[in-house]
Amino acid sequence: MTLFTNKGLKMPRVIVYSRVSDSNKSNQGSQVIVCDEYAAKNKLIVNSYVNENVSASKTSIKDRKLSTIIASLEKGDKLIMSDITRLGRKGVMQLIGAIANITELGAELHLAASEKSINESNHDDAEIIFTLVGQSYAAVEESKRRSERAIAGHKKSNLSGRRKGTTNKVLKLDKHNAQISKVVSEKGNLSALARDLDVSRNTLNLHIKRREFKRIKEAA
Repeated sequence: MTLFTNKGLKMPRVIVYSRVSDSNKSNQGSQVIVCDEYAAKNKLIVNSYVNENVSASKTSIKDRKLSTIIASLEKGDKLIMSDITRLGRKGVMQLIGAIANITELGAELHLAASEKSINESNHDDAEIIFTLVGQSYAAVEESKRRSERAIAGHKKSNLSGRRKGTTNKVLKLDKHNAQISKVVSEKGNLSALARDLDVSRNTLNLHIKRREFKRIKEAA
């Protein structure tokens, strides 16, 4: 779509591009939000949104909608994406090639998460290009680590909850200590006792280990 002012002059476009793999569609909304916030902060009016659900590791740029977008860019157009990995993850040279294709057309690439942009004035500066690429990858990797830590924390919390449940059952058995002590000292049937107390044999064994077994040893 080409935009014109009321004087017939063509206006630069602002395009927001987001991409997720099919297995990670929930992340697409957050990418768009980051881009919208960046656009608002920099007083850019977004003209169109392009979303893709395709894996970057299984495809190249030329196989995606992104290649059509890049080919349509003209001088002054701005392409906004959350980070550099939206271009792809298959290699640094492919990323640099895509950046060159964008900026050589006179368009600009804006990376919303790091609040950086690449354009005609800096696209030949190796330090800037590699710094931006490095920063974007670092930001994505840190996001992955935070996600992994959150998942690990959730699993630990669930495990702790299960252990706490077992501990509570062990503590509740204290009111049956006399009965448990008698069965243990007489070498009675612990499985039958566990059924009578409505607990698992493992829970009963744990209680005996923590309470009665030690006391019986001392008494002996």
